[in-house]
Amino acid sequence: MYIAVHRVQREEDGDCREGVNGFLHLHPGLAWPELSSDILSLPSREPGEVRCRILGLEPVGGNRVQCYLDLILPDDRSDLIEPLIQRVRAELQETPPIVIIEQPGAAIFGCELGSLKSREAWFEALVQNVRGLRHWVQGTRERSG
Repeated sequence: MYIAVHRVQREEDGDCREGVNGFLHLHPGLAWPELSSDILSLPSREPGEVRCRILGLEPVGGNRVQCYLDLILPDDRSDLIEPLIQRVRAELQETPPIVIIEQPGAAIFGCELGSLKSREAWFEALVQNVRGLRHWVQGTRERSG
């Protein structure tokens, strides 16, 4: 599972538009031990299938990423999402990017340098979108299981 949530911004007709975009990728049929050998490169090596998306600002090109939260973990381990979020939250005072690797999962939070208060606010907004994607995964399992 690869969850990527980005706060993005774009200049359009003299206006600054902002939004949060999120994507949930699953990797059906792929064995996790092989996938996790270099866990941080998984999204580029094996992006998986996009199963759900949240579009707050259409990704038409030209969007600038202000901050992002990426989670990488086995498709059947959505229970690891909250512990990874908590680990990142505990490190928000550090200079981004914040990389947490706790096998079998990983989390990466990056943002434009700003005050700790703005990083915390951006992080919490991204977390809400991650949780929305997580509920989609859990709902799918309940319907198919």
